[in-house]
Amino acid sequence: VWTESLTTWYKYLHNNSDAGMNELIAGIVSKPLPPEPTPLTSLPPSTPTGTPASTSGAPGGNGTASPTAPAGTTQPTSKTSTTPAASTSKPAGTKPGTNPDRPRN
Repeated sequence: VWTESLTTWYKYLHNNSDAGMNELIAGIVSKPLPPEPTPLTSLPPSTPTGTPASTSGAPGGNGTASPTAPAGTTQPTSKTSTTPAASTSKPAGTKPGTNPDRPRN
């Protein structure tokens, strides 16, 4: 049954001809299958890159995963967009659920 389906698709892709199909199948069958993957049974341990922030005010963690800059240096600031946001407000005097362009009765 699978050979009929394979032949149909092979002919569709090869101008209604099955020439070379047997060689294709023989080449595929002659290659060994890859090894079966081993199942993942446990995750490897992870190491935190930062230390937790201290909530008691005592010295401790820095509260960040990124390294801190040496004293006397400044971190580069990221540029923010200066384009104004699109307005989503309604014209004055309109109620929610009403259309200001529609004439009232």
